[in-house]
Amino acid sequence: MSAGTYTIRKRLAWRLSALVTAVMALLAAAVFLSVLWLVQNRQATELGKKVRVVSGIIMDGAAAGGPDRAHANLVAEAYRRPMTRLTVTTAAGQLFYRDPDDAAFVMSGPSIAQRVELDLRPHGGEPLHMTLEADTHLDRELLQVLGLTLTLVPVIGGLLVALITAWRVRTDLQPLTALAEQTQRITVNQLDQRLSLPEVATELKPWIEQFNGLMDRLQAAITQLEAFNADVAHELRTPLASLMGHTEVALSRERTAAELREVMVASLEDLQQISGVVQDMLFLSRTDRGARARRGEPVSLRALAGKVLEFHQISLEEAALHASIEGDVELAVDLPLLQRALSNLLDNAVRHARPGSEVRVLITREAGGAARVMVENAGDPIDAQALPRIFDRFYRGDASRSDSGQHHGLGLAIVAAIARMHGGHTTATSSDGFTRVGFVLPA
Repeated sequence: MSAGTYTIRKRLAWRLSALVTAVMALLAAAVFLSVLWLVQNRQATELGKKVRVVSGIIMDGAAAGGPDRAHANLVAEAYRRPMTRLTVTTAAGQLFYRDPDDAAFVMSGPSIAQRVELDLRPHGGEPLHMTLEADTHLDRELLQVLGLTLTLVPVIGGLLVALITAWRVRTDLQPLTALAEQTQRITVNQLDQRLSLPEVATELKPWIEQFNGLMDRLQAAITQLEAFNADVAHELRTPLASLMGHTEVALSRERTAAELREVMVASLEDLQQISGVVQDMLFLSRTDRGARARRGEPVSLRALAGKVLEFHQISLEEAALHASIEGDVELAVDLPLLQRALSNLLDNAVRHARPGSEVRVLITREAGGAARVMVENAGDPIDAQALPRIFDRFYRGDASRSDSGQHHGLGLAIVAAIARMHGGHTTATSSDGFTRVGFVLPA
């Protein structure tokens, strides 16, 4: 067992055993003290009765015949009070009566005594001092046996509790052993394994649910990472292959300066595409680590959208499209980031809009002061199942990927990241031949 570890079974067993032993010891002590008090009280009561009886014998005998009669009565009654020893002396210290040295009157162990004064002067005698002892060895033996029993009971009871608790805890902890075995079977290649038990204890249920939820998130993250890696490899493979091809062709024979320049221009385009993918990936990586937008003074979103439209004017004309802006909201935003988000939305709308149609930028104020910015284009509708995925990295609704040479599928993912950096979220709808894609930013 490594340092700092312990077994719950042993710890619970010994702790519960110690607790039970302590409680039983306290109860045993209380019982013993109660019995001791009762025994001592009974001894004192019985001795008091015997003292009164003996005193009566002496006084009755003295009244009937003086001190001699009293002495004779004591001798006659002596064997009727076993396990006692009587001694009577005069006030001057002379012996008046003492039980004979017989086994019946020998104290075989601890004893108790009571002393009384008797006045025989009215009957022709003198004051007497009477001392009566009572043998208590039987009671002492009883108390010793009781004390030993009450001492052993907590010890034996504690050991039994420890054994029973250890067995019971071991049985009750078997589900944890089963969960540990199930956990060991989870590997990178078997992330679909989940923890389960035939009967789940209330205390274990939240742990199992949280662990299974963690595994769901982990599996989703790894699946997304695998897909991300595959998409990155796909995006970089084409420009890298093109770059290698251009280089191999250029090196296959002697080239003129003009031919080499043409090859270098083509290679530069491939390198720019690779650089774009890498830069976008780095940006998304920063947002994944919790980067936040730096908001400045409130600005007009309409004016900001107008500047972005001017930048896309040429691509709009080439696609035979015209654009308009509706509405306005003033909001504190990170200008460079929001310009990039609007640019990506317009680029997406231009690529999917029907030639000759209109691209509209719709800006509205939401409840609570939030701003909604949507870019609408007319074109083929997006399947309802695909709508939630259009903001995923490297996702394309067009399976043919005909424009992969210019667009690597990170534009809307960057829009979603910028919205999150502002504390907002993205939204998309597609119906009746119109598609709206945009975001909502809080005030």
